[in-house]
Amino acid sequence: MPWSTPADQDAVGLLDRSIQQGRLAHAWLLTGPAGVGGLALAREFAKALLCDAEQGGPCDECRQCQRVTSGHHADVLIISPTDQGSIGIEAARDLQAAANLQPYEASRRVIIIDDADTLTREAANALLKVLEEPHPNVTLILVTANDEAILDTIRSRCQIVPLRPIPFDQVADALRDNGADDESASRLAKLSGGRLEYALSLLGDTTPLDARRTALVDILAARGEPVADRLRRAGRMAEDFYADRQRLLARLEAWASIWRDALVVAGGAPEDITDSEDLERVQEIGVSLGEAQSALTETLFTMQALRQNANARLALESYLLSLP
Repeated sequence: MPWSTPADQDAVGLLDRSIQQGRLAHAWLLTGPAGVGGLALAREFAKALLCDAEQGGPCDECRQCQRVTSGHHADVLIISPTDQGSIGIEAARDLQAAANLQPYEASRRVIIIDDADTLTREAANALLKVLEEPHPNVTLILVTANDEAILDTIRSRCQIVPLRPIPFDQVADALRDNGADDESASRLAKLSGGRLEYALSLLGDTTPLDARRTALVDILAARGEPVADRLRRAGRMAEDFYADRQRLLARLEAWASIWRDALVVAGGAPEDITDSEDLERVQEIGVSLGEAQSALTETLFTMQALRQNANARLALESYLLSLP
């Protein structure tokens, strides 16, 4: 039975075979770039696990599939970060309670933990207890864009499923199915880097596109700043990080996107830029191939450090001072 959610086919194949062969792990860890569609695949996997057709993939027609799709299945619990950006002990206690209940509608219970890397230490320890004493009729699905932030003792108890971006044409097709015209579908698919969930979010929210424009302005401004101004900029960014962690990380992701484009331009392939509308401004950055590569590497390294709870001010000061 084909899976309806476009996703990395290697990952889908692994999940499908596990169901058909009856070799199901107690816990799964779906890990890939932010916006790649991990939560959507976790929901699809939950449907496949509970589907009455029992043919591997979900049929999308039986009562179990329809209940999961509607978000009202009694045996499917989805835990996500709060507005504070973390999953705390109260949510973990809900998880523990759900893991000890017998299935109500289906043959098993499925618990999905989205952004599992945001589990507080107390919540992570509570999850570990569930993993150490697994219930035979409970399947846990963890979703993360940062598996290194998850305790080794948790990761070692999960079947890890890497998620890769999907081909641009599949993303474009999904965007058209959701109302995008051909030009917008093609442009947004390229902007998404093959991350379907991110691409779909661009249909109704221009914030990421605005973030790219802001990143261009910021990078051009930082290029000419003396050290003292760069340090002050780092201080403001650190304050932004402590106020809204995810927003600052999204901002740095936009910076990474611009530095990638600067790398492409410096390498003599401007036609491969993420968004052709930004070409002239990216060319204004005026860096060499080596400088662009170094800046992109430092951006990605800083994002990883912040996700792993490095001192934000020190990390951002080091980052901005490293830029060409």
